[in-house]
Amino acid sequence: MKSTVAFATHEEYMASLPPEKQAELQPLYDLIVKILPKYERAMFGNFMGFGRYRYQGKTCAGEWFHVGLTSNKTGLSLYVCCTANGKYLAEEAKDKLGKATVGKSCIRTSKLANLNLVEVEKLLHRVKEIEGETT
Repeated sequence: MKSTVAFATHEEYMASLPPEKQAELQPLYDLIVKILPKYERAMFGNFMGFGRYRYQGKTCAGEWFHVGLTSNKTGLSLYVCCTANGKYLAEEAKDKLGKATVGKSCIRTSKLANLNLVEVEKLLHRVKEIEGETT
């Protein structure tokens, strides 16, 4: 969902969504919090971010999240911005995640029921294993 409103907290962002979108995001949000309870929670635009890291690109630098969650026009997007051996975890797991479109770090689906939550849980545990207990 495109929005020009800047949200200060995850709670503020969730409250701005229609009830049906909240119902789709909340179980996944709760799973992330359960597995990554000590990860800093911050808003990155309209992304609910968990954990934080600095990146340096060829032309820019900045901060981003290790795990992100957002609603979009057709469903929801989960971002797992973590690599192992130079490969993005989400991209490596794409064949196990259920009915979703998977890019390097983005997992997009039209509804939560399409995702294999057991595999999503494994991904989140892998992030914790690689990035540590807190970020």
